[in-house]
Amino acid sequence: MMSRLLYIKEIKRKEGEFQFFMHQFVEAGIRKGITPLPEFAGNNILVRLVRKFSPILLRCPKTTKSIIIACNGGSLFHLSRPYLRYNIIPFLWDVWPENREILFNDIRRLGVKVAFVTSRQNKELIEKETGIECYYIPEGIDITDYNKGTSLVERVGDVYELGRQHPLYHKTVSSLIEKGVISRYHGNEYDNDGHLVSLAFKTADELLQKINKIKVVVCFPQCDTHPQRVGNIETLTQRYWECMLSGNLIIGRAPQELIDLIGYDPVVNIDWNAPEIQLVSILNNIADYQELVDKNYETALKHASWDDRIEKVLQVLENYNIKL
Repeated sequence: MMSRLLYIKEIKRKEGEFQFFMHQFVEAGIRKGITPLPEFAGNNILVRLVRKFSPILLRCPKTTKSIIIACNGGSLFHLSRPYLRYNIIPFLWDVWPENREILFNDIRRLGVKVAFVTSRQNKELIEKETGIECYYIPEGIDITDYNKGTSLVERVGDVYELGRQHPLYHKTVSSLIEKGVISRYHGNEYDNDGHLVSLAFKTADELLQKINKIKVVVCFPQCDTHPQRVGNIETLTQRYWECMLSGNLIIGRAPQELIDLIGYDPVVNIDWNAPEIQLVSILNNIADYQELVDKNYETALKHASWDDRIEKVLQVLENYNIKL
């Protein structure tokens, strides 16, 4: 029996932990038959030895084994250290301006030949700066955790600002809360400096139990809410899939990656000339949006799963003679 040549670095979810994007990707890879290799704690003896001798290990010939490392732009080398003699295949999220140079240097130092990234814009940047082959894989989700819930008119929750809040639109939502138009609101709490104080839903189970009981979810790309961190990088994140799979009406703005992937805009865009009037009208006529919500749900079932993306990853790697 042929030995397996492709591995994936395991990332285990703790009980009650949120659907963290890297966990889902790794779990999908394991379901497809990729052999997981364990994580190592920071104080593990092996990690300390590898850290000490990493310059020597990097000069050693590579083995015939390859390993997929799921990571953000600033942690590739750190997470790859136990496997420096493997052929490292990065699967990347969050390649922001602050960590790009770190990533580019890590790719060169590790001798990476092929990589994957969840941002179309970053695919082009990585290829330009490093000369490697990089493939764009849109961010997905584990669709089995979500269900559509009841119709919009039957729902008890009014508005949920999911994730980072748009500073201008948050004022609109806050104004309608003060006026009593929005009486059942959910949102994270932040301090004056924008640091997270508390989550709207403390656990994954709480989120999954309540999100499909909310009518409207406000969702923006991070380049709209925190451009100082991400610059102009606009990318699809799992928040949109969560809403589509939970039967929420999404208002805000959709990333172009999502629109291009599914062939239409699933989000009600903000009328910045009259945002309060628009939101009041939406809440008062919520049944008018059920057809869009139903379409979004069926579309997410077809396009959101990580399982389909893993198939594409395996097809790409087979072209490099890397296979199970």
